[in-house]
Amino acid sequence: MKKLLLILPLLFWIGCEDESEESFSLVDEWVECAYLSLDYVYEDGTTRTYDYIWDGLSLDRYKDGSLYDSRLYNNYGRYLYRGYVDGNKYYYEYDDGWKTTRNITIDAYGDTTDDNSTYTWDGLTVTYNYNGELVTIIHNSYGRFLLLTNTDSTGQESSRGEYTYKEDGRRMLDYKYYQDNELIQQNIYEWDGNVYERTDYSDGEMNGKRIGEINKYGEEVKREYYTCEGEDNCTLYYSMEAEYDCDYFDPIPN
Repeated sequence: MKKLLLILPLLFWIGCEDESEESFSLVDEWVECAYLSLDYVYEDGTTRTYDYIWDGLSLDRYKDGSLYDSRLYNNYGRYLYRGYVDGNKYYYEYDDGWKTTRNITIDAYGDTTDDNSTYTWDGLTVTYNYNGELVTIIHNSYGRFLLLTNTDSTGQESSRGEYTYKEDGRRMLDYKYYQDNELIQQNIYEWDGNVYERTDYSDGEMNGKRIGEINKYGEEVKREYYTCEGEDNCTLYYSMEAEYDCDYFDPIPN
């Protein structure tokens, strides 16, 4: 009888854990949400607020009440243009609504500093040239990175990023970044429904932690970020809350 009484609470706890996990699921569609507001509160009590003023597919973004940048999107929620006040302007072209085929950068003086049309797509894999290296990115069906590699002019891999997700293809489980085949950075996620805790490691040492919450479209609505010096010495750096309109753009075909 004692063994049975010990087992029952364990089964109840496991059942509650499964129920928590199953009670949340992401929508099957790939949808980009439109920001409405974004607010940060820092450990020293200072704040930063971004307000988003929409006019169709055009957007003006204000930081702490002052115009910060202007944007134009396509109907899938991808940038066509971004222009910063007294700063750079960026232009983008796509295939299939989201696959970048060209990007142009114009600086504050009106000079074109980059015009990259070297993007070559093969299904969900793209290659392009950047700063003298060949970049290769493999995506999943939601446009999330699975693998990103940089290869130098000799064909030697200089860096690599590896991304692992839960079965829904959007809740990340693990990220690893390598340079010259040496692990430099790793982020490990633990999920409870739509809430996650991420632990960050640099050169094998814990240096950060994030606790966050996502909506059913996979967009982050809350976050607390901590800087850490080891596992037991973490300090809250900032908290963040975001508001979206997830009916604003068309679903991206995938």
